Amino acid sequence: MSAPTSPSEARRRRGPLVARVCLVAACLALATAAGPAAALTLSKKSTSTPAPGITLERYATTSPKTNVWVAKIDLCKSGIHVDATRAPKGLTSVATWGAARGASLATNGDFYKTGPVRVYGDAVGEGVRWPSIQTGLDPAYKGEWYWHDAGWIAFLHDGVQFSHTGWQKKNGKNLKAGWSPTKFTDNLPAGVLALVGGFPELVIEGKTYTCSSPTASSCFPDRSDMRARHPRTAMGLTADMQTLLLVVVDGRTSASIGMYGAELAELMGKLGAWEAFNLDGGGSSQMWVAGKGTVNDASGNNNGGGLRAVANHWAVLAGTTAGYPARPGHCKTQPVCALLPAQGGTLQETSPCFRTFGPPKFWRTEKVGQGGGLRWTNAGNSGVPDNWAWWRIELAEAGTYKVETAANATFGVFAKTHYEVRAAGKTTTLTIDQTKASKGWIDLGTYTFAAGGAQWVAVYDDHSGKAVVDQHIVADALRLTRQEPWCGSGTCGGGETCSGCPQDCGACAPVCGDGTCATGETCSDCPQDCGPCPPSCGDATCSPGESCGSCPADCGACPDAGGSVPDGGSAQDGGGGTDGAGGADTGAVEDVSVVVDVGVVADAVDGGPADDAVSTPDAGLPTDLGAPASPSDDADADAADGPVDGAADDAADDGAGAPPGDGAGGANDAVGATDANGQPDVVGTTPSAASGGCSSAAAVPHPQAWWFLLGLAASALLRRRRGVVLRD
Repeated sequence: MSAPTSPSEARRRRGPLVARVCLVAACLALATAAGPAAALTLSKKSTSTPAPGITLERYATTSPKTNVWVAKIDLCKSGIHVDATRAPKGLTSVATWGAARGASLATNGDFYKTGPVRVYGDAVGEGVRWPSIQTGLDPAYKGEWYWHDAGWIAFLHDGVQFSHTGWQKKNGKNLKAGWSPTKFTDNLPAGVLALVGGFPELVIEGKTYTCSSPTASSCFPDRSDMRARHPRTAMGLTADMQTLLLVVVDGRTSASIGMYGAELAELMGKLGAWEAFNLDGGGSSQMWVAGKGTVNDASGNNNGGGLRAVANHWAVLAGTTAGYPARPGHCKTQPVCALLPAQGGTLQETSPCFRTFGPPKFWRTEKVGQGGGLRWTNAGNSGVPDNWAWWRIELAEAGTYKVETAANATFGVFAKTHYEVRAAGKTTTLTIDQTKASKGWIDLGTYTFAAGGAQWVAVYDDHSGKAVVDQHIVADALRLTRQEPWCGSGTCGGGETCSGCPQDCGACAPVCGDGTCATGETCSDCPQDCGPCPPSCGDATCSPGESCGSCPADCGACPDAGGSVPDGGSAQDGGGGTDGAGGADTGAVEDVSVVVDVGVVADAVDGGPADDAVSTPDAGLPTDLGAPASPSDDADADAADGPVDGAADDAADDGAGAPPGDGAGGANDAVGATDANGQPDVVGTTPSAASGGCSSAAAVPHPQAWWFLLGLAASALLRRRRGVVLRD
């Protein structure tokens, strides 16, 4: 046994021990204090397909250590329908409710309270919305912290919808998707069949909710229990809205410790959720599968207390065993169930657009009625319907339609049958006596319908009167009949036009500006359809292709080339031009092989001082060839002389006609044509091929003009003497 120690020694020895104990405590505190949660590591342990369209996966995670159950529901798989709990009077475990509902898979749903049984958010089951007093929307709960805070996921006919939580609508940024993305409303989309609420939001329009610390007060400020590890249940949708994710995380055991809210958000993001919500967790977290029972450790989640009874649930119904049609109920990409033409049509109770709700055992089938069959159930006096049916209406064309439902005197015997007609966004409630039929049909009224869907007729088994015994309601065929002309009816009316319905109203008359150059339209009165008109002489516009020569009316008269005036049919005197046949105007004859400048041509033999001032000699051959200048040419150039040189006139041109040999169809100048000075032109010349200065076509001398040949020879001698070579 050791010797006793003094107080001072005891204190000395106790000091290091206390220090060591404090150090260990500090280390434990650091170990349990939450910093940023470590990234989840998912390890898939098993995969199964309990029913067509349902994939069940089991995962194990590390950091934290958990077991996770994931159900992936293909919403476009044949036979898949999603449902939820109707307003209950009490609580039911997931296993009990799922089995009674005929589900293939079920989980727990929203948070709840009792007295009365109510959920924190909104709720719809089997197409019937819960009474307000059983939801978190009722004004009676305005003082509760969860009032108006829950978001939801809802399933409709051929569609899925969701709504953000109240906290996200107030504090979130750039919210664009979902039902009323930024403002709270207690209105729901028309035709919701199943809806479960939840919060907080875990994945918001593709963005996973994250926290700097999973236990910080800023992490999920709208729900404090997200900052501790618990068993969890969550729901989510993929971005294409074609896959529903139902997830359960076990906790509160050594095998699975549960998750923080931030870890659950990370898990949902990793599983592919684009939108996700937290559901009731802890001891409520349960997943049940038909034929397997409860697959997760629901009792462990409930601290060993067995299966907890809860207020509402999700159910997935696969196949047709539950009485649902083979056509998937909520796939937004599939074709419509049936499209009624413009004139209307009939929907039988066997149509994919028809569906019953409520326990299938309470719907009977008979081989009588329109089309050889009908469905019937008992009438009741409950505050909400137990059994009901609807016909979905998809119309090719908007219009006014008479609505009738088929009746049967044997099975349709209830006088206060509750109907609802939804047309063009308006709902009408009716009470109809099914015993009062006319030729097998009951008139439900005339309504204006929109084109497309989100319209229906429903019949319910409930009424507000006393309890009834052996009173039946029938669901048989539904008939819609168009009440006004439609396109194809043969009558133009009811707002039809030639453009919208030419088969009834005929083709439309041409309208300038419609893009078609129709009969009766022209380029002048409708250039926008027929295009601009081509240029036309006389339209007061000198257009491309028109000239003073071809269209003086638009382009004006042509200017005189050198002061001379065109001969009336003869060659134009350009100061020495040639006729069309090559004849030279006397006194100003062009060189045979060159073109005379426009204006006047100086004669090489002009020795006088009066050469043409503006003339330009031809290249090398400035002298007129073909008619020598007269003696008076010493003083005047041919350009001013006109076509007669005094001595070298065309013998016959002084007279009144063409010389012999010209011929009636020849190219002589017009008889008696004169130039600008009033002198007669040489007979036998033709109009020049070119305007202005005339090209020197070969001259054809007059047979009697022997003197012309002598003059030509003399001129040639003079040119050679000057060193100019004449080329023929």
